[in-house]
Amino acid sequence: MSGPGMTRAQRQIARSVLAVAGPDGFHLAGGAALVASNMTDRPTRDVNVFTADDVDVGAVADRVTAALREEGFEVEEARRLSGRATLVVTAVGPRRSTFVVDFARDDIKWPGETTSLGPTLSPRELAANKVLALFDRVQTRDLADLAVLAERFPVEDMLADAEAKEPAFSRRLLAEWVRKVIVAPDAEWPEGADVEALRRFGAELADSLAQG
Repeated sequence: MSGPGMTRAQRQIARSVLAVAGPDGFHLAGGAALVASNMTDRPTRDVNVFTADDVDVGAVADRVTAALREEGFEVEEARRLSGRATLVVTAVGPRRSTFVVDFARDDIKWPGETTSLGPTLSPRELAANKVLALFDRVQTRDLADLAVLAERFPVEDMLADAEAKEPAFSRRLLAEWVRKVIVAPDAEWPEGADVEALRRFGAELADSLAQG
């Protein structure tokens, strides 16, 4: 293991992915980026990387595959679509562990930064993306992350940035989704989470959203 949130193998994979994909504008995103930016220590199994550049995502994934295999990882391609590719990467050895590496083109509105893992989306971008993730997926882990981010960024700022990134974003609908999340069974919340505190945060957020 390494620090909370990501294992040593996962960090090595992320560094290797970004060393190859960074020159094509790819930045670490999602939960791994929140960990790398020291904004959460919630465990995550994925390594998501986004670019706003008009690049051949599949070709970048092929180069990353070759580099990871040279380092001793097992790599299988799980998906390839226009502007998107997904790899399943396994760290071999006595304690095998498997991670998903997802490449995608996406809108990046604010300059990224460099963390210990490589090019990473800015905290502002990550916060806006987390609001949109909650809007799209309706998952307890996204509300848990949003509660952590709300300690650092004003909620109104995160909502405004989400609206700037996604015209279809609706505060009224997000209020409905949040109300669905907070009634999820305790077992569906991230391990170690203060579920009751998160439900209170969610209820207050939903009320605020519903009031406009």
